[in-house]
Amino acid sequence: MKKKIAVLIPAKNEQKNIKKVILSFRKIGKVFVVDDNSNDNTCLISKKFAHKVFKSNQDLGYDGAIRYGISNIIKKNNNIDYLLTVDADGEHSNRYVNQFIKKMNKYDIIVGSRNKLNRFSEYLVDFISKIIYTVNDPLSGMKCYNYKVLKQKFHKIKYDKFDYTGMFFLQIFNKKKISNIKIKVNAQNKNSSFGNGIYSNYKIIKSFLIIIFK
Repeated sequence: MKKKIAVLIPAKNEQKNIKKVILSFRKIGKVFVVDDNSNDNTCLISKKFAHKVFKSNQDLGYDGAIRYGISNIIKKNNNIDYLLTVDADGEHSNRYVNQFIKKMNKYDIIVGSRNKLNRFSEYLVDFISKIIYTVNDPLSGMKCYNYKVLKQKFHKIKYDKFDYTGMFFLQIFNKKKISNIKIKVNAQNKNSSFGNGIYSNYKIIKSFLIIIFK
């Protein structure tokens, strides 16, 4: 039986890429976009091509946008088998989706382990995560969740405004039920909205330490 997939895309000022990303993953399933208070045409473009757009009028941050999207999808959508998250910058390809789905029968979440990382902090987190959680690249934006398990566990995440940079899943999923698939990422055609400087690296490391010791 064909699995029903929802695709969630957090987006911040991505008018240059969002249409292409939506159309690519619309072939996989229903596409939901979280417009994280963009000041360009991201929301307008998304409304034309996505199944649903969740508009935030305040800056949620990357992790907050994903959690906001999941929360809204859970409220009104039951007929879903898997929820796939991908970034809005075009870094992720839909060609790996079948690999994710084939592996999902044994795991609650599959993380796409990127062939190259963007910041030194990501290499550090990748190294430590492999030791503690036996999972590579927890910062990857391409993840596939077992929707039923996600619905059951999502309420366990403490509601706050802290940006866990997409690693909140480490708080709620059994590490034995987390696995990886290796993926190659596409080149970015714009600077990351998350940033690449010292502060961005600090935020990533701080987020990971909070998750470890929380």
